[in-house]
Amino acid sequence: MCRFVVSVVAAAALSVCVVQAVSAADLPVKAPVNQAPIWTGFYIGINGGGAFGTTRVTHTGLTTTAGTPAGSFNLDHLSSGWLAGATFGYNWQMARWVIGGELDFDGADIHGTGRLDGTAVTLRDGSGGIAGNFVTATEKITAFGTARLRAGMLVMPSTLLFATGGLAVGHVNYIGQMHFAAVPIDYIGSDSATHAGWTLGSGLEHRYNGNLSVKAEYLYYDLGKHTLVTTQNGIAGFSSQFDTHTRGSLVRVGLNWKFN
Repeated sequence: MCRFVVSVVAAAALSVCVVQAVSAADLPVKAPVNQAPIWTGFYIGINGGGAFGTTRVTHTGLTTTAGTPAGSFNLDHLSSGWLAGATFGYNWQMARWVIGGELDFDGADIHGTGRLDGTAVTLRDGSGGIAGNFVTATEKITAFGTARLRAGMLVMPSTLLFATGGLAVGHVNYIGQMHFAAVPIDYIGSDSATHAGWTLGSGLEHRYNGNLSVKAEYLYYDLGKHTLVTTQNGIAGFSSQFDTHTRGSLVRVGLNWKFN
């Protein structure tokens, strides 16, 4: 009896398979519903995010014939802010690998101020340190852009993990001031400059359809050093120097639209 039941079940299963195979042969062949996206092509987009980092600043009183110069001080400080703008790029896909180039141009407000107060602010010989003295150094990035290569791997057909690096450019405003309360006298000055440096980072980009993608990326940037020389108001021959090294990190997201 058991053998009979097993034989009937096996025959029924075989019949179902044959019927399904015949039916499938009669159906038209359809393309897969979810095709892998094609990454090759030009794209444009928008981006925005925040920046943070430590700006290194040293102050040095310059030696002159007019008297004892101001002292030397460390004014390192934290800088932070935001940036937002436009993105342009091109990708070339080779199987699971994608390489390309990307440009971005952002408006920015990334700033910070280093300050030292009181008796620590002295002349080079150690004199003149009283309450009310101070020295400050401020910098502000008002525009930021990069020109980078990108190279990555498709961890899924619609998701790209990439590394990136290249040129970074920023326009920076600088202000330096030293105040001696006893006289009172001030060393004060300002300057602005566009600096070219470098950037390195990585990110993840996910494509939702053939054209629209969203990305998140981290970049470390270094815009190099700038020297600002200030003069003492009303007294010729006195000057002071601020050396600023502008660098930091940024984290931003973006939306890109790829042209077919």
